[in-house]
Amino acid sequence: PDRLVMFGGRCVWIELKAPNRRCEADPHQAREHRRMREHGGCDIRVLNTVDDVSSFLLELKCNTNRETTSGR
Repeated sequence: PDRLVMFGGRCVWIELKAPNRRCEADPHQAREHRRMREHGGCDIRVLNTVDDVSSFLLELKCNTNRETTSGR
């Protein structure tokens, strides 16, 4: 993955892809993503557009707010 995002007690690996190109990781990258998930339960995302990134950040913010208001 290209980036590691740590926010609100979560760690998420991010693979960034250029818009208008392939939407998925290359085969060797997908293999490594699978290994990371199997061995460490990693959360790995492949994001292609600014909207994908915005949605991901909103998801992080919403999950963090939910955990904060539930007393965690």
